[in-house]
Amino acid sequence: MALIPMMLLIHQCTTKLLTPHSVSCCSIIQWPWVDVQCNYEWAGHNRFTRVISNTPAAIGEAASVMSLGAAATEEDGELIAKLFGAIGKIWKTDEKLFDAITRLSGSSPAYIYLVIEALADGGVAAVLPREPALGLASQTVN
Repeated sequence: MALIPMMLLIHQCTTKLLTPHSVSCCSIIQWPWVDVQCNYEWAGHNRFTRVISNTPAAIGEAASVMSLGAAATEEDGELIAKLFGAIGKIWKTDEKLFDAITRLSGSSPAYIYLVIEALADGGVAAVLPREPALGLASQTVN
């Protein structure tokens, strides 16, 4: 339910701030549920690039994917690749793959944390203290 008011707010901001005449660069969409077509309808232009990153972006290890909108240029793509390349790796793909990308890349860090915890539990079961077991397990998958 909270998504609807947020999308209305995004719509209001987009239509007021990003008129077709004011856009001199490519806009970036980072919300997984907002596609390029939706932004085109709101803003009246289609110079958008959709980008999805995952939480390891916080430590410079992101796995990001971008899809250029219909009016986005290759130069837009190069600039966005540089921006998101600064926080990890970035790939270019078709937007229709973003649902699968979000499921894989967005969820993977949580599964890795479970693996780290299981490895640490194994270390504790083998008589290691918890702190070094967790540190060793974490470093092993780093």
